[in-house]
Amino acid sequence: MTTTRIPDEVITELTNQIAVLKQELTRRDDFFTYIHHEINGLIHNIHFTSDVLSNSWDKLRPDHIKEYIDIIFESAEYLKITSTDLFDAARFNQDDLQRSFAKVDLAELIIDIIERCNKIFLVQKDLQIIFKNTKNKPVWVNGDDKKLRQVLYNLLVNAIKYSKRGTINVSLESAHQEGAPQEGTHKNGTHQDGAPAWQVNIQDQGMGIPESDLESVFTPYFRVTKNNKTIPGYGLGLSFCKRLIDAHSGQIWVRNNQNDVGVTFSFQIPAFAT
Repeated sequence: MTTTRIPDEVITELTNQIAVLKQELTRRDDFFTYIHHEINGLIHNIHFTSDVLSNSWDKLRPDHIKEYIDIIFESAEYLKITSTDLFDAARFNQDDLQRSFAKVDLAELIIDIIERCNKIFLVQKDLQIIFKNTKNKPVWVNGDDKKLRQVLYNLLVNAIKYSKRGTINVSLESAHQEGAPQEGTHKNGTHQDGAPAWQVNIQDQGMGIPESDLESVFTPYFRVTKNNKTIPGYGLGLSFCKRLIDAHSGQIWVRNNQNDVGVTFSFQIPAFAT
């Protein structure tokens, strides 16, 4: 009976693959543990605030009642975002999405999403969102209205989470898709070099992202850490945004702001071909 010796390079390759899989499983487990805690925290906010309103309504001032109702509404909205991201990521099909593409006004989508965020999240915050459209007219792209809204909503909600006060700047400008990223910038996605495109930038005033993590923020289940602390948010939302932008033949990237305050998320998608 003869035995076949497995080459050392094959053993090394298999060992490396096992290590990568173990790392991925650990990262996924950590992510879903975080999701569990975040959902429980949001449910606790709703339960506690509802209990206060139910038992102390007659003793509360009108402005306090309004504040408690806003907490319930905001917590419910975060729950909706989390559940939608989980569900859509599980059933995502790029071919089905591309079959639903139509002519979409990107500027109008941005205005609608900003108005929604203002009503839901900014009532009690010392924070404003400013939108600058360099063309000041409809901006047509070929895409899925619902999914582009989802990308914009995820990116804006992230910006709101990390900006305690000040201004979130949103801009829309014409561009040409390029293959080479700028220094300090980490791009992800498909592209057609030189093709006419529209670029959206969302600049927050949050805590920023460590340079070592910039390349990984669009990776599923990745958790950003800063000063040895895990930063809430990101995780699944950004990786799903990347998949949606990829499906639109676009690019998405992030960079830290030059003043070391906050980050700017940007994405490009091809302009509508007339």
